[in-house]
Amino acid sequence: MGTKNYFAVRKLYLTAFPKNERFSIWQLVLMSLHRQVHFEAVYDKHDFIGLVFLAESSEAVYLMFLATVSNKRNQGYGSKILTQLKKRFAPKTIIIDIEPVNEKAVNYRQRLKRLSFYEKNGFRQTSNYLVDDGGAFSILTSGSKFNVKKFSHLLKWLSFGLYKFEIK
Repeated sequence: MGTKNYFAVRKLYLTAFPKNERFSIWQLVLMSLHRQVHFEAVYDKHDFIGLVFLAESSEAVYLMFLATVSNKRNQGYGSKILTQLKKRFAPKTIIIDIEPVNEKAVNYRQRLKRLSFYEKNGFRQTSNYLVDDGGAFSILTSGSKFNVKKFSHLLKWLSFGLYKFEIK
């Protein structure tokens, strides 16, 4: 991510994700110093439409953050971004985590809509959860296999061993 995109990406990141689910901007920038980590602004021609933050291993891609700007939502951009990522990183599995669908959650409908979006785009739920200070998150994958040990290794590598988490 270059300085040209910095302020638009920063604003979207801070508004799209709850504070308890975010890393600080400096942590994202630090992690993006890894060659296999990509912190990118997404454009449709010249229009800024979103951001992605992902980490790539030899077998998988962990899509930590995907967001589109509010006035571009529900126009198919999220699906287009996922399609492009699947092509770009084929044959690797893409891993994401989302808030679990819980009928008692204040944002139940939003969670259900998010799960439906990812399922529509070819993701399936695993039986695993990523648990950290922000809560417990359902792990979804675009592939048929999910390797807990390799995913844990990717998270530790990505965060320089500083991220405290558990996979259940």
